[in-house]
Amino acid sequence: MESTNNNVSPLAKVNWHTRKAALCSLISLVLLGSCSVDNAYDMSKDIDLTMALGSNGLALKLGNTEKMYLKDIIKIDASNLVDTITSGSNRGLYYLVKSGSSKFNVNVKSIAPFDVSPIHIETNNLFIAQTNIPGFNSQADTMISVSSDVSVKMPNIPVEVKEIHTISLNNVSATIKLSTDNSKFKIGSYTNLKIKFPNFVKSSSLNSANEYFITGSSQTITIPIQSLEFPVNGSFGQKVDNGEIRQSGTIFINGDIAFSTNGTVNIVQGETAKAVFNISFSQISSQQITGLVNPTINFNAAPLQIKSGLPDFLQDDEIHFSATNPTLKLSFNTQNLPVPIIFQGVVESKKSGQTLASVSIPESGHVNIAKNSTTVSYFSQTGTPFDPFGTNLPIHNETVSSLNKLVTKLPDEIGVNFNDGKVTADQSVEHTIRLGQSYGVGVDYQILIPFQFDKDLKILYNDSIVDMNKDLKDYQAEGLTITATAVNTIPLNLVTEIVPYDIHGKIIKEIAVESATIALGTLDAPKETEVSVKFTPTSPADVSKIEKLKFRFTASASDLTSDKTLLSAQYVQLNNLRIKLNGKVITNFN
Repeated sequence: MESTNNNVSPLAKVNWHTRKAALCSLISLVLLGSCSVDNAYDMSKDIDLTMALGSNGLALKLGNTEKMYLKDIIKIDASNLVDTITSGSNRGLYYLVKSGSSKFNVNVKSIAPFDVSPIHIETNNLFIAQTNIPGFNSQADTMISVSSDVSVKMPNIPVEVKEIHTISLNNVSATIKLSTDNSKFKIGSYTNLKIKFPNFVKSSSLNSANEYFITGSSQTITIPIQSLEFPVNGSFGQKVDNGEIRQSGTIFINGDIAFSTNGTVNIVQGETAKAVFNISFSQISSQQITGLVNPTINFNAAPLQIKSGLPDFLQDDEIHFSATNPTLKLSFNTQNLPVPIIFQGVVESKKSGQTLASVSIPESGHVNIAKNSTTVSYFSQTGTPFDPFGTNLPIHNETVSSLNKLVTKLPDEIGVNFNDGKVTADQSVEHTIRLGQSYGVGVDYQILIPFQFDKDLKILYNDSIVDMNKDLKDYQAEGLTITATAVNTIPLNLVTEIVPYDIHGKIIKEIAVESATIALGTLDAPKETEVSVKFTPTSPADVSKIEKLKFRFTASASDLTSDKTLLSAQYVQLNNLRIKLNGKVITNFN
């Protein structure tokens, strides 16, 4: 993180101009006690006003700083990605959260309407004239028993339909017309006349034996057909072969009919009469099938953009860490989907267009998502997901031990790839689905990263003291030392570096600066460290060039052997802060 203030660093909470006034007062006392100036002299001309103020340097005590809380160092106010837990045992724990949402559609194309060939059935001769019969009028009950094959060919079945057990029909019926092949005869009435359909024809008008009984004297009978049910030769239904299904069976007709002349007629020798049954089916139009489908599902989840919303302290390219138990949360809303699905995916993290890591979810196999439901799937490094928000929905947990590889560096984006058949209909169960309808599935996805850092942690904090040249430009010294007693409750070693800049914003390379380390501590056991940062200029005049001191605090946990948790209530404080001009100090009033 880099945060540069226009005044004194908020870490110190000590105003530089206050220090300047105190330093000037100190110098004035030295001057008043060692020399005097006659007002008659023109001090802008021939008098050298360069004065040495001593050989032991000048020191100024600045007091104590306020506590520098981690919440002030690791600022999240302007971030929509990073937050802290506000209650419970993990109160103050930093975590990153980024959410996204998407949807995909599941549909199976309709099966085009198709026709079933009509069936024509004739009985044997029910009447044969042995001689001429003028003025013939007769009626007799006759037993008949006939049958005919019927076949169904369902063509142009969409490729996503793999098996069909049952096809539900839209307004389909079988129409039976009874007649004779000789207009001099008719069928008057029926007694226990039944038509038995093949077992694959299903109608609420048929009995358990798939029979329909015809009574009365109507010459046309219409029977509604609700579905066609095919025998199973696959997992759940009849397999689709080259885009079609064929099924055949037999229609049986038997029972008694009243066969009579059509009034008084003249019959010639050899004349015959038969009963005729013409059975036709309306065009077959399907609305729903039960069986097995495998539609192509294209699910494109937009990557979660991480970089744009990060707080300052996570922006620096030098930041490295391994977060403990990062968690991916996926919520599938399949309330409208009538078939269960399964999925697997690949989670990728990228930085500057380059892939940092790729991790499979789950580690092996797939995840089942029930139909007509809303469920949450967690993928976490430890198997116990990190989710400060929680959920009331049914959950499924998966352990992905390598998930932390995604965030060894905070990436620019994290995405989940569900393409190339990674989301499919579950082929282990039977499906019932309406054809030609699109079913939308909503997916919410979220990455949650708790900042419980391990030994690879490195974070940076930058701050500055500015506007120093107004006062230092008139002084030269053999060096400069900043000292303090640091009290640290942050469980990280803080390496302090200070870089001097001139009025042009360039680093003063002629001044060498030592670094100092503030030892790690905890809230339960604060750690005190005596800090001394020494500036050694190549020339005493280099001190007069200083305009800004840029403080750089590097937190490195590389020496730790156990996980550490950063909490916003942890702090570091600098007590007894002093700035000392070392050695011989020279001031120039020319």
